[in-house]
Amino acid sequence: MKGTCVTVRALQEAVSYEGVSLVVAFAHCIHHGFDMASGLDRQKAAVAAGYWPLYRYDPRRAAAGEAPLELDCGEPSLPLAEYMAGESRFRITAEANPARYAELVALAERRVASRFEELKRLASTGE
Repeated sequence: MKGTCVTVRALQEAVSYEGVSLVVAFAHCIHHGFDMASGLDRQKAAVAAGYWPLYRYDPRRAAAGEAPLELDCGEPSLPLAEYMAGESRFRITAEANPARYAELVALAERRVASRFEELKRLASTGE
């Protein structure tokens, strides 16, 4: 499922759930340090890099024998460092202390990979 369809489906599921629903969305802002006209492209890059994985959790699916968590994105396909290089909020840190920035990016890349593996596991097993 792609783009607007994912958003609409997530909102429809949230509205249809009898109880509390929470929708957490990624929104760019001027302080990220890129042309706001390219915001949608940056949001897509955040998903492609695994910085912002797309998934939905609906406990009603468990009653049907399905995993409550459903991934709406594929494996990260853009290096996280490449995504981060496109925003001044990250470049400032890189310029201030390049060695430490490299360490933090490597740590973040490992965390993105680990988080995605955990999301895949949850989406496949429902545990």
